[in-house]
Amino acid sequence: SADYVPWPVFTHILLFFLMVVGACAGSTGGGLKILRMNLSLKIAGRELERIATPKQVKSIRMNGQVIESDKLALIIGMLIVWVGLFVSSSLILAVCMPTSDFETIVSVVASSLGNTGPAMGSYGPTQTWASMSSFSLLWTSVLMWFGRLELLTALILISPRTWRGEEKSEEKLTRRAMKAFKELFQKED
Repeated sequence: SADYVPWPVFTHILLFFLMVVGACAGSTGGGLKILRMNLSLKIAGRELERIATPKQVKSIRMNGQVIESDKLALIIGMLIVWVGLFVSSSLILAVCMPTSDFETIVSVVASSLGNTGPAMGSYGPTQTWASMSSFSLLWTSVLMWFGRLELLTALILISPRTWRGEEKSEEKLTRRAMKAFKELFQKED
């Protein structure tokens, strides 16, 4: 791999964009995914057309098939959560890494969420992340986990509501099993 730090600024912008997009849908790479970015652009285009012609009804299509509105809402929600996590993580790392520049901080966050490997700036391809504080390393590890598992999946996994619901389901199953067991023995008597 080459040291792209001395390359022109345009290549840094292009690499950063690719870090954010990440990979194709269905892959284990992180990032927003090409499919979601494509659909987000189509949604934005549709909304701009709706401003110009408010009575027109236009559906979003992908490969000739209409995408349902609930799926489009999920994509927009995912985009909003991803951007929120990106911005809040950039602010957190800016506090934890006060001597780092803007490019370094946002590229570390993009690299972590996208699981793309090296960042830019002080943590480029020829550098190591060893100089980061323990908290910064822990936080970027959490971001890598979020990016790898898919953001909403990871949020569902850490949600207390998920685990409380699971306990209730286990309790229901246990009660049903005990009831069936008792009924089985009552029939034998």
